[in-house]
Amino acid sequence: MKKKVYLPLGFALSIFLAYTLYSFSSMPIKAVEFRSVAAVDGLLFKKVKTQLESLSQEYVGQNLIKLNLRMLANRFEEYKEIKEARVFRRFSGRVNVDLLFHKPSAVYLSKRNKLYPVSVTGVLLSEIAVKEFPDLPIIRGELFMTDKKARLRAVKILEFLPQAGRFSKENISEIYKSKTNGYTLVLKSTGTEVFLGESFINKKLLSVAKVLKYMDDGRLEGRVIDARFLKKVVVKVY
Repeated sequence: MKKKVYLPLGFALSIFLAYTLYSFSSMPIKAVEFRSVAAVDGLLFKKVKTQLESLSQEYVGQNLIKLNLRMLANRFEEYKEIKEARVFRRFSGRVNVDLLFHKPSAVYLSKRNKLYPVSVTGVLLSEIAVKEFPDLPIIRGELFMTDKKARLRAVKILEFLPQAGRFSKENISEIYKSKTNGYTLVLKSTGTEVFLGESFINKKLLSVAKVLKYMDDGRLEGRVIDARFLKKVVVKVY
């Protein structure tokens, strides 16, 4: 009795699996859909959205099972704005693409007054228009266009600043570097320049934060805060 029951069921199941595998192996790609695995920066996504959609259309109609996932991911990662792309097949005939965008930390201002977002990892992203300019500090100086190491260091200085307060990143209008004063921050609220030199910068930032708090308590304003020397901070008042 068992054989009479199970053989037909097993045969039917085999036919069903064979049909399913055949259907999947010959299934065309119906659509490529984009998702994000982290909060997407609206500006960066907007800049590449049309290009990404155009690129994805090249794959619609192709064989789903034969799609080279890594090759497609590499094509998406060619865009400067995209840090990582992960591609997945779906039995529905769709391809899902998870995109991780670079997070802008500052904006580089070139000699020709062109604007380029700079990621937290120091990557120089595609040019943006003035109307797209985000509320981020400006990195100024030709050095930062070609020297990624210097550019990354400038970003790390900005990211090390306190989350809030007078000496927070949001209160920095720009950062640049000179031979005499090294890395220099300009405060947005007062225009005060903070000279940091080139070494032990994190320690100097902590010292400057204390000095600014003392100045705030005494209602003092400084034109320059010179923290190039590790053991002292000199303030030039107005």
